[in-house]
Amino acid sequence: ITPTMAQPLSSYPTTPATELIRLTTGASRASLTRTFDDPRRLTWDRIPKAREGLHIASMSIDQRTALHRLIQSSLTSEGYLMITSIMYNEDIQQKREPDLGRTAYWVEIFGTPAPDSLWGWQLEGHHLSLNLTYHGDSLISHTPFLIGSNPQIVREEEDRSGLAYLYLEETIAGRIVRNFTLSQSGGVSATFTIFP
Repeated sequence: ITPTMAQPLSSYPTTPATELIRLTTGASRASLTRTFDDPRRLTWDRIPKAREGLHIASMSIDQRTALHRLIQSSLTSEGYLMITSIMYNEDIQQKREPDLGRTAYWVEIFGTPAPDSLWGWQLEGHHLSLNLTYHGDSLISHTPFLIGSNPQIVREEEDRSGLAYLYLEETIAGRIVRNFTLSQSGGVSATFTIFP
């Protein structure tokens, strides 16, 4: 879900990353920015907990717009829609876990987004850990990277009933799991619905 070498010029991420930094001041900027070699750049977690970084819930409209431009410039259209769908799906989970929700995500930028610099950014929250590293505008790494969804299949919300955001990915995973022998799986079985 990351762009190919043929990405259009308008999708280069240094511009929206720089804009997000410009729009963020004081203590919020200190939460948003870190050095490139900060160990946080290599960490990830999907479990709901207190996190570091700039909390989306505390962002202004302009900051959120810049963040969306950064996500759009870093992923394909399909990737952007998948990531934002996972984020917006958290309002269902929020009914059971009040600390979750569509704005319970944090962003950090590591290094200086510039043409000849190594830099990266991270977006993290429940069921999502997106970590991208660049040299200028060239993507050189997209790990660690985690996407998940809960509920797996929306059942409680009438307007979204039946939605399964990761249908294809879970179908492929289910087929792989079904082909494991007991020794290959280490005795672990799939705890999710395996699509046909």
